[in-house]
Amino acid sequence: RNFVILKRRREAAATAMDPESLANYEHLRKRKGGVAVAEVQDSNCSACYVQLPTGTLSALAGNGHVTCPSCGRLLYNP
Repeated sequence: RNFVILKRRREAAATAMDPESLANYEHLRKRKGGVAVAEVQDSNCSACYVQLPTGTLSALAGNGHVTCPSCGRLLYNP
């Protein structure tokens, strides 16, 4: 049941994305074992655990796409 709910949410989010961003996300997802996005936790990437540079953390304050300089995943700061 939870899988169905999550699948519907994912489909809704995918339709709201521009085609280029969606293609980038899908490409990353395939290359990174199904995990294209990583949360920032205590200034570290939650996927590869590397401490993120100050410039990367500052860029997260903007609205652009920011990737981890180590593993390449998209970063988000909750």
